[in-house]
Amino acid sequence: MHHRQDKVTIYLDGLATEKRVTRGDHYLSLDPGIYVGGGDNFVQTKVVVVLVVAVVVVVIVLVVVIVVVEVVVVVVVVVVVLVVVIVIVVVAVVTVVVVVIIIIIITIINNSREQQTNFDLVNSQDILHFD
Repeated sequence: MHHRQDKVTIYLDGLATEKRVTRGDHYLSLDPGIYVGGGDNFVQTKVVVVLVVAVVVVVIVLVVVIVVVEVVVVVVVVVVVLVVVIVIVVVAVVTVVVVVIIIIIITIINNSREQQTNFDLVNSQDILHFD
């Protein structure tokens, strides 16, 4: 298709058709149902366009899925690390509390033994003491 001043020439299937523009309209308007392009087989060209669009859509979907999966993996790793840190802190606190309790119990037992030993000594001196 080409135009010169008020003449428009259209080539379709090797045949040229010429039209004159009237009423001073110098704008070209195409029906969206008309295929403009090259190629011997319109059906093959249309299939190629559909395939290209399908491939682009698949690539976009794959990229979105990969990004979402990466974000999910990062979130899962962060959550796992936080849980491990919390567990380590809890175990450390429990261990300290248990050790403190054990120290307190041992101290109480030792104090009790010392008091018993002192009591026994005092009682034995009273028994052995003769006036």
